[in-house]
Amino acid sequence: YGGGAGGVPSARLPWEAIVVDNASTDGSVEAIRERFPNVRLIVNSENLYYSAANNQGIAAASGRYVLILNSDTVIVGDVLRQLISRMDADPRIGVATPMMLDPDGTIQRICARFATYPYLLYAYTFLGRLRPRARARIEAHIWYADWDRRTEREVEFVPGSCMMLRRGVLDALGGFDEHLAHYFSDEDLCHRVRAAGWRVMYYPLRGVIHYEGASARKHRGGVTGLYLRDLLRFTGKHFGMARRNLLAAMLIPNRLYRWLKNGR
Repeated sequence: YGGGAGGVPSARLPWEAIVVDNASTDGSVEAIRERFPNVRLIVNSENLYYSAANNQGIAAASGRYVLILNSDTVIVGDVLRQLISRMDADPRIGVATPMMLDPDGTIQRICARFATYPYLLYAYTFLGRLRPRARARIEAHIWYADWDRRTEREVEFVPGSCMMLRRGVLDALGGFDEHLAHYFSDEDLCHRVRAAGWRVMYYPLRGVIHYEGASARKHRGGVTGLYLRDLLRFTGKHFGMARRNLLAAMLIPNRLYRWLKNGR
């Protein structure tokens, strides 16, 4: 397979590691060159964000599977071999992910159903505060509240922090939609995967530790604006421009509150 990561795959797998550096300033490029000379390193002069950078890595990869893996993850054991074995056993699987753990061993709540328009309204606008019970019901449905992530399950989308993609899927559909620069691009890709007839699977395989949020914390300035932009682009793409514009109007009080709170 081909991929980039913060962990090292099982030695029993033929693999290549591709790291896309989004204009980091913490010495990462020099450290990789010195400590991991076999890693293929793509260095960007500016931050291209999640979708474009991962598309660079996908284009460079030559494996029959491509693993998208965030830099705030660590692989332990042979979880990737097990994941590939399951995908090999069912050619209908286009994308899969294993269990992800907090550093203390807590199972993370990953994978969800596709966002519905009511979910977007209740999750991101004042409607959620006005009707908290309705919001809770909708969120419980979206996030599979009845599932503890200890069992195998076909899901609607898996997190972009760790997703194994079949090469044939990427050849047929392309990679991430770069109009969604950083957020919602994993959900959007899984939309296209399922629409094309492939399955999206979660397997309760332990072996990926996720220091969730570590990457985002490095870019706090501007994250809110980028998130809202991607949210509206995702809404327009999947629900139409009329609903996108309604959501944008309903977001104005939230954005005004943040502007006043932050003094900008």
